[in-house]
Amino acid sequence: NGPPVLLPSWPPADPGWQLWEGLPADPIRNDPDADSMHCLMIQEMKLYALILVAVQTWRTCAVKLSGDAFSEFSAADFAADPDEQKEASTFSDLDKNADHGLSADDLEADILGNVGSEVTCDFYECANGWKLKPGAMAIKGNSIKQCCEKTCRIHQCINKGYKLKEDEGTKNMYASDATCCEKTCATWTCPERPGFKLMDNAETITNPSDANCCSETCSTYVCPYNKSLTLRTDHNVSGHSDDKCCVPTCLKHECKARGMILRQKHGDIRGSSDHECCEETCLLTECSADHKHIENADKVAATLGETCCVKTCVGFACEAAFYGLKPQPEQIVGWSEDECCNKTCKLYDCPDHYKPLRNPELIFGEETEKCCEVKQDAPPTCGNFTCPKTGYLKILDAHRKVGNDINTCCEKACSSFKCPAGFIGYEKADAIKGQSKDICCQQTCQAHKCSAGKIKRSSPTAIIGSTDDACCMKTCADFDCPAQLYVRKGNADVLQAKGIHACCDQTCGHFDCKAKSKDYALKKNAVKIAGNDVNTCCAKMCGLFACPSGWQQKPDAFALTGFDKESCCDQTCDNYTCPDHMAKKINAAAELGTTADVCCDAIVDPTFKAMDLDGDGRITAKEFSSREKGGMDIPAEMASQIFKTLDGDGNGYLTYVEFMKDAAGAPISCGMFTCPGDWKKKKDPWALLGSDAATCCDQTCALLKCPAEYGPKPDASVIGSSVEECCDQSCNLFDCPNSYMKKEITSFGNTTEQCCDKSCEHHQCSKNFVKKEKATEIRGEEDALCCDETCGDNYCPANYVRKPMARVVR
Repeated sequence: NGPPVLLPSWPPADPGWQLWEGLPADPIRNDPDADSMHCLMIQEMKLYALILVAVQTWRTCAVKLSGDAFSEFSAADFAADPDEQKEASTFSDLDKNADHGLSADDLEADILGNVGSEVTCDFYECANGWKLKPGAMAIKGNSIKQCCEKTCRIHQCINKGYKLKEDEGTKNMYASDATCCEKTCATWTCPERPGFKLMDNAETITNPSDANCCSETCSTYVCPYNKSLTLRTDHNVSGHSDDKCCVPTCLKHECKARGMILRQKHGDIRGSSDHECCEETCLLTECSADHKHIENADKVAATLGETCCVKTCVGFACEAAFYGLKPQPEQIVGWSEDECCNKTCKLYDCPDHYKPLRNPELIFGEETEKCCEVKQDAPPTCGNFTCPKTGYLKILDAHRKVGNDINTCCEKACSSFKCPAGFIGYEKADAIKGQSKDICCQQTCQAHKCSAGKIKRSSPTAIIGSTDDACCMKTCADFDCPAQLYVRKGNADVLQAKGIHACCDQTCGHFDCKAKSKDYALKKNAVKIAGNDVNTCCAKMCGLFACPSGWQQKPDAFALTGFDKESCCDQTCDNYTCPDHMAKKINAAAELGTTADVCCDAIVDPTFKAMDLDGDGRITAKEFSSREKGGMDIPAEMASQIFKTLDGDGNGYLTYVEFMKDAAGAPISCGMFTCPGDWKKKKDPWALLGSDAATCCDQTCALLKCPAEYGPKPDASVIGSSVEECCDQSCNLFDCPNSYMKKEITSFGNTTEQCCDKSCEHHQCSKNFVKKEKATEIRGEEDALCCDETCGDNYCPANYVRKPMARVVR
């Protein structure tokens, strides 16, 4: 009912939309303010799917199509296609409300009602991460659910330990775990060896294997102490090198700041700065005017005045007669006359032939040289005699001795005395008077014999001492190597215990055999074998060994090593030869064993042997009724009935067990008898006829009650009926040898191992430890229980030396 008009903003700016070809353009721009808006619909619509798109356009225009417009629409489009014209409805049919106009709702309702079933998915546009189902042209639908399937791009892997593949080709494939996902290391199990763990980013690593998924950790790495390195605290991180596993220690650090000193046990402290490695000394503490720093203040770690400062003689008044304050009192520590005051020569008694100097009360001194002068005409004294510089020392109180020669005034020094073998002279022998071994010599380690587990130090003739601590070194024989990773060296008893590398060899416990060859695995007890190569540490897996006839591969063959039948196979009954009174079991080839009980059924009844015509250990129905050799002389029908009765499992033959049951079904061979509780079946029961405990069974120790001071043996199931067979005596009746102590918990036995504990008397204390007093009264076998710590190798500060017996001083 008017010229076709669109709003100025038409078409919409949405992507994928454009003006249909043939839509009049000029009238749209000529009448932008028209009251009624009519849209001339598409002139060429060949598919119903496009009609739906047109309906959406129509709905946007919010107009109704008039009858005339519909006629033009039909004539232009449907007349050209008779098949489509059959599907079209007349205007009147579509105009349900008879308002002489077709709305978008009217047309859409008709299209969906009449031709919706003909819309296929090949025109549907799937959302991102989806794509058209295979054969979309044959699938009817108009929704993502009907037409599309997920691709790997938006798939989520269901199985634990899997992740989406990252290649672009896979991302556009239809989604499934099998197509989209690949296994990662997240669920991989690393070898059960110390020092291995799953990679930190295991969930992102594909192609699972020990090599790809597992990494060696720092927990088993030994940092070199001589490089001032120690293991980092978080040692479960991946790595096996100094850079990844070790952090510096303060061992070789030098404190740079004034008044700082290395902390105690700095070799065990992690750090590389003054703040981490050093601490303040007394040198940084300020003392008051009448105090001074203690001696070696720069070597004492403290900051308190009461620790770092001492009172001096500054301000002290000497009250005694003929005493005076010592020179430089600010350098003298003390606050008493003995410490701060000096005697004057007024108090000194000059020897014969000497007289006091003038004004002796003004002269400090207590020696002849300071306080006295020689009288006129006095004879010479030894005080003025000079002894030879080497090998002699002036006698005591030489000024009081009249003389002027070497024999009168001098004594020989130890420097001229020759010490015997096994002894050495003192370092300052020229300052010691004497000419004997006791005065001039000290014993060396030359003649000392070291205790077990120790060897003599090098150059024993130059070492002063006569004890193990002074003369001997601990060997590696008692060194505790880290379990599983290291084992003690073969010649440990002659090696000095300098540390793990000196005493221990790395074991095969850390070696990765599969990294060298997939056919190999660690040998048994690999953690006790010293080695680091395939030949030493690895053996072929049993899973690759072909067991010979009569042997069967062990169930866990791929977890076992060895390449022989004994290591890899279990023997079956196939090659076992049964005794004369027994026949091999029917399934002997599948039975594992090498004994008659496992492999054979007893045949002791002559009738059974006679009826078993082919000797295969079973009687068939034909053999049962045969009269050729020991058959039963009864009618065939009766024989058949008896056979069925005995053949309990209905397998068509009688085993010896089935044949030997009597009419009541009770066993008549002990092999079929069940012993009561606390009884055991006799040896070779199939060779015994009977059906009672006395005939078929032996009593066990569980039935015997032990007398006082005795207790039952650990295994009460052994056969026996006497005290000797079934009981152990109480340890209360056993006397422990010297240096052993009776166990605290009541036990049974008659040996030292069963009844007694070692006392500390047996224990050899480690380096820097000495045995506790009354060690024979202490129960134990370790340093913590048996030993006291000594001064050992503790660090002495500058200007101090370790005491001679430091290693035995608690």
